[in-house]
Amino acid sequence: LAGAAATAVFSPGSVHVTPVERDEGEASVDRPPNHWAGTVALLSPAPGGVRIVTTEHPDLAVDVPSAAAVSLDLAPGARLAFAVTESDVSVRAAA
Repeated sequence: LAGAAATAVFSPGSVHVTPVERDEGEASVDRPPNHWAGTVALLSPAPGGVRIVTTEHPDLAVDVPSAAAVSLDLAPGARLAFAVTESDVSVRAAA
């Protein structure tokens, strides 16, 4: 139903992670809803890599492979950009 509450669901490993460019503003009005930025708050081991939790979205976990974690130079406080493709998102009616 249009206008009904819903939840977007995707796998933590389906998110693409890149460093935030210095000249990219904190919030871009042109950024699609499936793109966001965040500050690394917590890093923990995940199968085959590292799980990232950000300060801005503490209930959202993102998994990156070990090689990507190294190339991103992950550390608490790092600013990262996140994106998930629409095909990787399922929408479910809110309970």
